[in-house]
Amino acid sequence: MTGSSNDDDAAALVEAAQGDVDDATAEVRAAEIAVEAAAVEVEHCRKELDEARAHLELVQQWQARLEASFSSLYDHCIALRQSTMIAWDGARAFIAEKLQHLEAYTSETMPAAMASPAPLIPAGWSASSWINGDGLPDRDFNPRDLKSRFDLNPAQLAEVTRWMAKSDPEFPREIERMQSVFRSNPGTADRERTFLQTKIRTAGMWGEAFAKHALSPMCGSVETQRRTTTEAGAVTITDVVLRDLKANWLIGRGPTGYAKKGSDVGLEFKLGQDGYIYSQKDHLKTQVGGHAKEGASLVIVSRDIHDLPREKSRELRDTMYQNRSYVLALLPRKEQIDQLCWDLVQEPPNED
Repeated sequence: MTGSSNDDDAAALVEAAQGDVDDATAEVRAAEIAVEAAAVEVEHCRKELDEARAHLELVQQWQARLEASFSSLYDHCIALRQSTMIAWDGARAFIAEKLQHLEAYTSETMPAAMASPAPLIPAGWSASSWINGDGLPDRDFNPRDLKSRFDLNPAQLAEVTRWMAKSDPEFPREIERMQSVFRSNPGTADRERTFLQTKIRTAGMWGEAFAKHALSPMCGSVETQRRTTTEAGAVTITDVVLRDLKANWLIGRGPTGYAKKGSDVGLEFKLGQDGYIYSQKDHLKTQVGGHAKEGASLVIVSRDIHDLPREKSRELRDTMYQNRSYVLALLPRKEQIDQLCWDLVQEPPNED
């Protein structure tokens, strides 16, 4: 029994030792796997490190290039600034020289027109003397001179209006027509309708007639309602053409703002409140297109245009300038013109 028990113990020890060996083998294998995984990770990290070094080298190269480019750009900007300053100094000297030439030219060609503030209204004024242009100086004219021909006081305007109602080629028929309408329709509502017609039609005819008589002494002849075809092929009617100017006219900036003695000027008229005048901008572009054959072009408007916001007024004037024309606010305000015409329409019939 004793021998058999010892054999069993030895077998158990051998079996336990074998189990320990198996466990150790498993642990060794697990360690080998861990080492293999660590080796893979180390290789991956080495590749990432190599890529990072390559990227760092590339960044350093770009940094060097940018620093070189910045230095070159800075040097270029300094040189450009210096050359710009030199060019600016040269431009200022050039402009100063040309201004001197311009002043010398204007002093020779338009001395009185540029310097004299005297209005073109003779002393001892009368409607007939104004119509005939008595006292007009023998010199060239600028916009201030043209405006002074229109600057009449209310009594003078009324006198000229009465003269036009008798002696103008077209205006008397319009006044007689409206007087007939007024006298045959005495009711309040009828009077209001007649006044509205006067504002719409008669006032416009007044503006054209008044401007025609203001400017006709300054030219050889006057043509009205001239039909013409523009360069774009549109057919338009030019309100008034002043033929054969008796003096040079300086009417605006640029090469088209100077009308020489003996040349012609086309005129368009717009009377109304500021919004109405501005709304006619595109229509006026077509109308002034009919002035291409004339020496110069003018759009004469009522002084209501001064109520326009500055940006809209500039837009209208620039649009006309781009179409070789100029805007001058020479006529009285529309409300004053309406009243002048309405007073005339309401006058009692002449008993003589």
